[in-house]
This record gives sequence, structure tokens and C-alpha cells, in this order.
Amino acid sequence: MKWLILVILLLNGCSSAVYDKGSININFCPEDDCESQVAKLIASANESIDCAFYSLSSDKIIKAIEESNVKKRFVFNKEIKYHKGLMHNKFCIIDESIVFTGSYNPNGLNYKNNIVIIESEHLAKNYLDEFNELYDYKFSKGAKVKYSKVYVDDVLIENYFCPDDKCDEKVKEILAASEESVYFFIFSFTNHEIANILLSKNVHGLLESAQNSKWSVYPLFKDLDVELYTKGVMHNKVFVIDNKTVITGSWNPTKNGSENNDENLLIIHSEEIAMKYVEKFLEYSQ
Repeated sequence: MKWLILVILLLNGCSSAVYDKGSININFCPEDDCESQVAKLIASANESIDCAFYSLSSDKIIKAIEESNVKKRFVFNKEIKYHKGLMHNKFCIIDESIVFTGSYNPNGLNYKNNIVIIESEHLAKNYLDEFNELYDYKFSKGAKVKYSKVYVDDVLIENYFCPDDKCDEKVKEILAASEESVYFFIFSFTNHEIANILLSKNVHGLLESAQNSKWSVYPLFKDLDVELYTKGVMHNKVFVIDNKTVITGSWNPTKNGSENNDENLLIIHSEEIAMKYVEKFLEYSQ
């Protein structure tokens, strides 16, 4: 399988992609008990735990961290005192081989979120490089991601960090190429350039109701009769394109998310995974 995928990559001009044998696990909060999933993952560490958290207040996760005897390093948003943006990440690297990321702040609150747990040495290296920058107080700047395209088994995952890798441009490119549909469920959406791309698409949207301010794209979409729902405590940052590609991570399509905050982004090319997110959108929009 590995040699076949590498041949395909070369034929498609994607020689920079790398291949890992690993796994991808998707969880939705609170129904999949993300708090327990993260605590279990941390407890499983044999060598190291490196985490960048916007916030951490979950007693269960804190207990798992305290009881672990491995090397542990953490970066929190509260440590950044004179920085114009937020350290908005929610990720951990376990044993330099497993990554957990997504929209979930480990605070024990029952917000609607998603987490992605990926076993991949190359993705872990990306996240560890980013963590080391943050650990050295290099905020909102740093080197571009080393392995932007990683195959985990037969699933292509693109990985970017904001603002270093211009996340909004990556998202705009994929959304502009949509041919069938775009589903999104997003906490804060104020990027009108992205909204304007979506206006020419078959769009189904879900926004956090508390974020529908004058800066939100909500009035624009409602005025143009885009299918749009609102829901409280909805903290995801997700796009699903053509039922085959998922964009997720800590990044909201906002000015701060693109220009000032430290964020991370995954673009997962998988029909099977995409359909899980579409099904969740349909459930949430009821």
C-alpha cells in the first residue's frame, strides 16, 4: 500500500507528502465524553506529554496529568501577558507520536465540540515543532509547517498553523473549489471574504447564537436566505466540503483567528470521516 500511495503522490505532483502507518479517531463532545477521552489519552503516555491549552480546569484531566510520571510540559494562554492575540490552541502530543487536537478546551463544560486523535509521527513532529516555539515564547510567528501533507494510512491530512501558514488562504482555496455542498458549524464567523465565497455555493450553516453580533456573517447569510441555524454552547470550528473533506481545529474564521492568534488547522480528506461530521451537523440542526 505504501509504495502505491507514493506513486500516486508523485504522479499528482505531491512529492512533498509523507506517509505514516497510524490511526484517526473522531470524537464529538459532550456525547462521546471528551473529558474522559483526553484524560485516558494523557494517562496512556509512556514517555512525554506536551500540551498547548487555551485553558485547563477539568478536574479529571488535571488528575490524570498529576498522576502521570512522564516528562510533562505545558503552555497556557494566561502565560502570554503582552501579546495582541490569544494562544488559542487545544492540542497535546503524547510520546511524540500521537496528537490530540480540535475545538475542545479541557474545562469539563458540556459545550458542543470535536476532538481528533491521530497516531502519526510526522503530524506529531509538526505539533511538537509548534509547541517548542510556544514554549520558547514565540507567539504568532515562527517557521512554516514542515510536513504540510501527511498520509495516515490512506487518508490525506493537511496540517497548518496560524498565522504562520496563512490558514484563511488555505480554507478559501478549498471552499472556492467546492462543487456540491458546504456544511459548517462554527463558534465565531466574522470573515466576510470567506462568507462571500460561500454565497455562490450550496451552503448549510450552524452558528453559536451568542456570537451573532454586528460583526458576524449571520445578518449577511440571513438576508440572502442561506440555510442557517443557530445553537447555544456550540463551540466547533468545522467546514465539510462536498461530503469528502473536513476542516477542523482551533481556528475560527475571524480576523484574530487568521492574523493575531496562535491556532492550528487540519484538513482531512476522507469521505468516511466527512460523513460523520455531516451526520453531526444534521443532528445539531434539528
